[in-house]
Amino acid sequence: MSEQYDAHPDGQVESAAPVDDRERIKAAINETLANKVAAKATENVVAKSIKHLQSLRSDLAGEDSGLGTVWLEYCAQVQGERSYAWEHYEDLVLYAVRVAVQELAAFELQAAWLGTPEGTEWLDAPDSDPSQVPASVDDVANEIYGNVWQRASDWEDPRLERYLCGDENDDAGDEDEDDDEFDNDEDDQG
Repeated sequence: MSEQYDAHPDGQVESAAPVDDRERIKAAINETLANKVAAKATENVVAKSIKHLQSLRSDLAGEDSGLGTVWLEYCAQVQGERSYAWEHYEDLVLYAVRVAVQELAAFELQAAWLGTPEGTEWLDAPDSDPSQVPASVDDVANEIYGNVWQRASDWEDPRLERYLCGDENDDAGDEDEDDDEFDNDEDDQG
C-alpha cells in the first residue's frame, strides 16, 4: 500500500490518507452515483412502460370487463388468475419495457446493466475493464420487467377492483334482471 505524505513547515512529516483508502472512497462514490443513475433510469422506464400500456385499448378480458386498457388487463392477470392470453400480455409488457430501455442514454443503460445479475457477474470478474462497461438492453429490460410486474401487483383502480371482485356482484345483478324479466312477462299475460 502506497502512502502520501504532507510536509509541515517545521520539517515534520505527517502521513496523509493512504492512496488505497482514497481509491476505495472514489469507488464507493462512483458506485453510489451509478446506483442513483440506475434507480432513476429504472423508474423512468417503468413509468414510460406503464403510460404506454395505459394508452393501448384492449378487450381481451372481454368487452364487458370494464378494464379497457392493456395495463389494467395485465394488472388483473397479475393480481388474479392468468388467462389463456397471459403469454401475450407478458410479451407486450416486456416489449414496452424494451422500447423504453432503448431510449436510455448510454450511461443510464450501463448503470442499469451493472445492477443486473449479468452486470454483477461482470463486475466480479477479475478481467473486467471499468473503462469498457458493456450493457445489454435485454438484460436490463428483463430486470426492469420485475419492477413493472411488482407495480401491477400493487396497482389500485376502481375498474380493476370491480373486475377482480365483480363476479359475485355481477351474478347477483343478473339474477335480479332475470326476475325482473320474469315479472314483466307475468304482467304482460295478465
